[in-house]
Amino acid sequence: MIAPHERRIWSWIALGLVVVLGLAACVAPVQPGPTADNAPQAEERPLMLSAIPDQDPEKLQRLYGLVADYLAQELGIPVAYKPVTDYAASVTGFKVGDLDLVWYGGLTGVQARLQVPGAHAIAQRDIDERFVSVFIANTASGITGLEDLPGHTFTFGSESSTSGRLMPQYFLQQHGIQLSDFKGQPGFSGSHDKTIELVAAGAYDAGALNAQVWYSRLKEGRVDTDRAQGFYLTRSIAEPIWALLAMFVLFPGLLPAAVGLGLYNLGILGRLNAEVVENLDERPTRAIQAQGASRLQAFLYAVWPRALPRFVGYTLYRWEVCIRATVVVGLVGAGGLGRLLQEQLVRFDYHSISATLLVFFLLTGLVDLGSAWARRLLR
Repeated sequence: MIAPHERRIWSWIALGLVVVLGLAACVAPVQPGPTADNAPQAEERPLMLSAIPDQDPEKLQRLYGLVADYLAQELGIPVAYKPVTDYAASVTGFKVGDLDLVWYGGLTGVQARLQVPGAHAIAQRDIDERFVSVFIANTASGITGLEDLPGHTFTFGSESSTSGRLMPQYFLQQHGIQLSDFKGQPGFSGSHDKTIELVAAGAYDAGALNAQVWYSRLKEGRVDTDRAQGFYLTRSIAEPIWALLAMFVLFPGLLPAAVGLGLYNLGILGRLNAEVVENLDERPTRAIQAQGASRLQAFLYAVWPRALPRFVGYTLYRWEVCIRATVVVGLVGAGGLGRLLQEQLVRFDYHSISATLLVFFLLTGLVDLGSAWARRLLR
């Protein structure tokens, strides 16, 4: 069965395709042909529909089969869905003319338009404007943050995936993690669903995939949360942007820096901690409630003790990030160590710059050591 929201999404996509194709048909020249009743009719080539194989092939076959049936009914022409083996094959098929309509991601969409003059996008989901990736880890690996990834095996999705490769690699580099830091060469699973399977099976210690696919599979109960857990969400709006937005409302200084960092990290912590609670075994909670406990009592005695270590671990990790981010938000005028460093740079006060950098390195090191000790204590 297709969920109602999926039906609505594909209905809008199909409607957009119908409009564009209808306009094309209106301006197409009419070709002369045989008029005799017994003239042989050439077999009509179906409109070929395809999509990047970012999810389970059976699910894609079911979803795009519905779209193909809808288009065939609305347009009065044969429409067929043609699966492809990988992302690159979808671009190649579109380039050589084997595929007419293809559902692409951000990166493959750009590749296709660059290789096919005149090609353009005709439909997009609202969620595609806010692509977010999630990093997941095998629970036996001991990975709870990006800083734990070096020395472990890691897999991306497809090499051409926006949320399965391009964005995760960018955010890894932003955290100072290079591909050479992993144990062996990073893998490429080929799809988001395959990434989940490989990490849960222990073939890789960690991986990255589209956040929407991850949460959908969690909701469907298709992820063994005893084997795989999410531990990091990429951001769509960075800390300096939040700080700049706060400066439009507040005066420059420490307050907008604190507001910017607080808003950004509050959203991340809320999502991560909510995921921790959602993935807990519900049987202890239900057992306490069956004995007459209120929802607050059930949370305090069945949820809080089990979730506390992860709560503290995520909070300490975000604290580390905040310490490092104070320099960045300060450079945009929001106060903090970055503002002090900027003023010293303007004055060419290199002795003070050296002292500020030394204090920053010591502070970062102490925070990292204290956070790592606290996390080990809670494991």
